[in-house]
Amino acid sequence: MTEQEQKYLAARFAEIGAKYGIPIRTCCENASLAQCGVDVSGCMTKAVLEAAADCQLTVPKKKKSPRAQCSCLLGADIGMYNSCPHGCIYCYANYDRRTVEQNVKLHDPASPFLIGGFRKGDKIIEVRQESYINRQISLF
Repeated sequence: MTEQEQKYLAARFAEIGAKYGIPIRTCCENASLAQCGVDVSGCMTKAVLEAAADCQLTVPKKKKSPRAQCSCLLGADIGMYNSCPHGCIYCYANYDRRTVEQNVKLHDPASPFLIGGFRKGDKIIEVRQESYINRQISLF
């Protein structure tokens, strides 16, 4: 896709989103899409998460995104590609419908894993996640 085609589509998305009150956000994409009405600040920024959770967050100053151009707070991926059965056309996490169908068949509701169970070669990493929720009551 050429940059001109990308900008045209971005402008159309932004126009349709604005019509329905849905902001179009990108993450790690061409910053010039801002000229098309797209919010290029990132998809999981502090402001986005605060609005979604309806609370204030206090994020440590040392918190950095895992990618250079990314301003998102949540950078640890959970799950795996080609595992969501919803089939959204714009989703970057599914790129092969046949693999999605195969993975969905492997789902085991009794397993702690997203797809199937532990297999040779799987890598399990425990991570410590602290809460950034600011529980301080505000008068304003």
